Amino acid sequence: MLVFILFAGPANGDIPLHFNISDPLISASPSSVSVCEEITISFQGARGGDKDWIGMYRSDSSDVISSQGLAGRENGTVTFTAEEAGSYTFKLFAAGESAPLAESNSVQVKANSGHKMVAEPSQVAPGGTVTVTYWGAGPASVIGMYGITSPDKFDSGKKSTGGKSCGSMVWQLPSEPGQYDFRLFGDDVNRPILAYSNVVTVA
Repeated sequence: MLVFILFAGPANGDIPLHFNISDPLISASPSSVSVCEEITISFQGARGGDKDWIGMYRSDSSDVISSQGLAGRENGTVTFTAEEAGSYTFKLFAAGESAPLAESNSVQVKANSGHKMVAEPSQVAPGGTVTVTYWGAGPASVIGMYGITSPDKFDSGKKSTGGKSCGSMVWQLPSEPGQYDFRLFGDDVNRPILAYSNVVTVA
């Protein structure tokens, strides 16, 4: 929406001042994802307050599941993930206000019945970091980092999934060049393998 305000100039009469005011809008994409896959929220027309925020909701509930501040931005994107299947919407709020400025389309989040891991990016500098996203973990699952030829008992580090069936975690790769992978186990005792990640090259 374009707004014109007339300002009385000292000599030449009225001077039009132009202000471009965007109606608040928010959209979510893609419209269908699996649990723990990223949902990108695009917004415009936020008030620009330091404490403006976007919340994630189940479509049939008014209880916020998670939220992200906008840090004074009027336009931009943020990302969310959902750990449970269902229908979700996203709402844009100005700081201190209980009624949303805008509400997104709904996103359908589907359950993932298999076991899977993805490490991104697939190539990093020595000592660099990757984000490992996993699906299908068990209540006692752990993830280990390995040189690709290393047996399961010789990990270069391991982390618990905290009982979550899916999620993401950041790993720092070794300073030695080489190729590494990540392995998802059912537990840290017998270590039944559930999934392998792609190979990550340190170079």
